[in-house]
Amino acid sequence: AEELLETATATVADGAVLLKNEGDLLPLNPGAKVAFYGRRSRELLEYGSGSTAVPTMIHTNPYDEVKARYSPDAAFEVMDGVDTVIYTVTAPAGENVDREAMEIEEADRKHLPEVLRAAKEKGLHTVVLLNISGPVEMEDWLSYADSVLSIFIPGCMGGRAAADLLFGAREPGGRLPVSMPVRYEDTPCYPNFPGEYTDAYYGEGVFIGYRSYEKRRMPVQFPFGFGLGYTTFSIKPACESVSFDTAASETVSVPVTVTNTGLRPGSAVVQVYYSEDRPRVLRPVKELGGFAKVWLNPGEQKTVEVAVNRETLHCFDPKLKRWVLPVGDYTLSIGSLSAEIVGTVPMKVLGPKVYVMGADSTVSEILRDQRAVEIIDRYTGGILAAAGEDNLKMMAEQKIGPFLSQRMIAKIPDTVALDQLMQKMMAELAELA
Repeated sequence: AEELLETATATVADGAVLLKNEGDLLPLNPGAKVAFYGRRSRELLEYGSGSTAVPTMIHTNPYDEVKARYSPDAAFEVMDGVDTVIYTVTAPAGENVDREAMEIEEADRKHLPEVLRAAKEKGLHTVVLLNISGPVEMEDWLSYADSVLSIFIPGCMGGRAAADLLFGAREPGGRLPVSMPVRYEDTPCYPNFPGEYTDAYYGEGVFIGYRSYEKRRMPVQFPFGFGLGYTTFSIKPACESVSFDTAASETVSVPVTVTNTGLRPGSAVVQVYYSEDRPRVLRPVKELGGFAKVWLNPGEQKTVEVAVNRETLHCFDPKLKRWVLPVGDYTLSIGSLSAEIVGTVPMKVLGPKVYVMGADSTVSEILRDQRAVEIIDRYTGGILAAAGEDNLKMMAEQKIGPFLSQRMIAKIPDTVALDQLMQKMMAELAELA
């Protein structure tokens, strides 16, 4: 039983995300005199509703665990004689409890900023412990919090894990699995949810989460993949290029060198994003291709292999009405979060060609690839350049084969010679990825 409880506690710590830590306040010193605020400091929300409800007979909370194991004099909602205030807040959710706002529980919405402001006026340190199901708005109180630690909805051992995290017996090893926007109105779903009558709309398409914020260049409170620790790291690509033969392998490994540059042991999460250099369909700026977690002692260095799976590179082509894996040139972006890229590496993706240029390619498809334009103009004496931008726009969806044949017949009346030229030109176009 103790082994199971230890596993549960360690799992919470491994997934906890440290969002803010001014002055390296956390972990707290062993002699810290703390006061807890908020009902949830003693009544932690351990699980959600519906199918997410997994109750047990075991319960822990941050206040009791800190008082029993780290600070016997820990107070509750009294600031006198303390140096640090810890306020626990919750945002419940679960099955059939869709959130229509990014708010913490009503009792704490006004009280939290008031307590934090009062604490700062007294010169006290402040910590906000987030016991939340998803992003919450922080504008009213974030500037008054020295540290913000999220343990999400942690289960029965959440209180013990929180105490260990606060006092440094464990390290917050998680990274945000979602973006935390500044306001609810910034979210991709805001114009569409909750919809009308019994219909909810999914108007964001592929642009959900960080894909939307990056596409719209929308600032967020905390980006996808973000998470601080109790030490610091250096992350660098360990290769100059990557080649991925998707016909021969399920995955490709991307080597990344990680160094613990701080004074404490800790974990780093290396993240590798990918983007297609010349996409034919609407795609995000970049997408997560793979990640790897590594634990390092101070000064220790390791090269980790981040696996990017073949299936991950697929996208849906609405014109072809199927999932496809475009081959060709990609760019890998390597960093510690989506918004902090430390280096890029070119990746060549090999395999069966999904898109082969030829007589059935549209004028617009040709124009999107300068290499194709150059091939056609070389064979035709600059026919695309001579057509004019406005004419090409009007004929954007016309197939290039008939388009060229109609214009070239006046220059090359010999149909056999024209057919031979067209075949050579189309063969060269087909070689383009």
